[in-house]
Amino acid sequence: MMGGHSWVMPKPAALIERYHTWAKGMIELFEEMLPSENYEYLFDPYWVSAYPYRVDLSKEREAVIEVSVRNFRNKPQKHEIELKLPPGVTAEPKILTGTIAAQSRETHPVKLTFDGKQDSQDLQIAAFDITLDDERHGELFDFLIKMSQTALPEK
Repeated sequence: MMGGHSWVMPKPAALIERYHTWAKGMIELFEEMLPSENYEYLFDPYWVSAYPYRVDLSKEREAVIEVSVRNFRNKPQKHEIELKLPPGVTAEPKILTGTIAAQSRETHPVKLTFDGKQDSQDLQIAAFDITLDDERHGELFDFLIKMSQTALPEK
């Protein structure tokens, strides 16, 4: 919160207090606007995410991604996330399950494999079908897969 991109602040207490007051007010507004006990799930576009977001299976048939799942709650959270993949792509595992401690994040490694047999567009979307604590939220987040049948080497 210090002015790392601006001037030196010899007495920053007032600025920090104003920022803190503003931040608490923003939280209250989000809590009012977003109809959920944990508004962060409706606000944060990355509580389930893949790294890398863009996966290139056009040169290699396999790649590993890390799928990160965040728990904003003050209690443990169960999750089940099914990867919805384009034809010709498989995932191991295809369904990610676990329980995340309160206010924590968990990461799942996933191995993607492209069989190279499918006629497809070069860039495809893969979605995450998300269930939290037995409540299905649906396909909220995604990642991209670059794939090309002709560019793959023979096995």
